[in-house]
Amino acid sequence: MNTILEHELEQIYRELGNRTDAFANQSILITGATGLIGSYLVDFFVWLNKNHNSNVKIFATATSARHSPDSNITYIQ
Repeated sequence: MNTILEHELEQIYRELGNRTDAFANQSILITGATGLIGSYLVDFFVWLNKNHNSNVKIFATATSARHSPDSNITYIQ
């Protein structure tokens, strides 16, 4: 993940404050996960898991399946 994106995600996290706690240990479904907004959401939750141990399980729909090294992401085609 590039440093500009990481900086943006940190800023979003700070603006959301403790509202991100609602996602801890939850499963979420992101449709259009390879599109502009969907991929940004996937990046945010991956970042949240990595930096704040949120343990969010991500189910992502996409027109083509992707392989992810992150075990918390499952792409659904």
